[in-house]
Amino acid sequence: MTPQATIREHAAKLLGRPKHDSPFINVPTKEEVLSYQKDRGSCCTADALRLDFTGATSSDWNTSAAHVFTESFRKAHPQCKSAQEQIACAAAGHAPQLTIDPILEKRRSHRRKERRAQLYIRRLHTAQLYCGQIPDALRIVEELGLAGISSDESDHEPGHGQAAYNIIRKGWRSAEVTRILRTLDSLHLRARYREHWDATPGSWPHLRSMSLKSSSRAAVKGLPRNFYSESFLLSLSPEALCEIGPDEEDMVSLDIPEGTIAWVFCTYLLILHS
Repeated sequence: MTPQATIREHAAKLLGRPKHDSPFINVPTKEEVLSYQKDRGSCCTADALRLDFTGATSSDWNTSAAHVFTESFRKAHPQCKSAQEQIACAAAGHAPQLTIDPILEKRRSHRRKERRAQLYIRRLHTAQLYCGQIPDALRIVEELGLAGISSDESDHEPGHGQAAYNIIRKGWRSAEVTRILRTLDSLHLRARYREHWDATPGSWPHLRSMSLKSSSRAAVKGLPRNFYSESFLLSLSPEALCEIGPDEEDMVSLDIPEGTIAWVFCTYLLILHS
């Protein structure tokens, strides 16, 4: 038996699939995948190997599952000298859905970047439009730049119903800055309605919902100190804090007038009942 065949046989055993066309069992739910944090241990065990067939092979969940499988295989077949990457690739043959098409991945990445760029431009425009309600909003968006805007992931491919997008949050960003951005999004919805609450032409902003997933990208450097989460700054070593270089002197107001908050709340009520 070839090494590849041995690996696939072991994968079938751990996945509980006696035949190649046997159904997959014990598949993780979307909520389990989104809430998984790799620093808390493995996502599964060799006795109950669980793969996320809707996610990329490089996701935290599938990377952890691949590690669990590799360790199990090496214990069962110590004579096999295949590298970890070879073992994982051969095992993926048992689950075609996990063999990601590089063209498809490139398209997904392009769509994510395009959505984030559109969101950034929309927030800039809204901040300019409502500069009277939140005077410092425009500067906040400009200071953050595109790198400071959260990206998102679609829950499924286009053409398969109404897509929802899970926000990949910026763990380094302060809650006050996030609140400003969310308020701008709400004000944008208000601007999309006319006097009689008819939507203006154009596609509606896509549905974004909070998730437990955090971005792994580095924080934007040199922002005013109150742009950063205090817990994030406290977690940094002196060297890392120096590299981030939060501006201690140039503080920007992150307050939202009570009247604007009430205005946004009324907008939600009117939209829901229109």
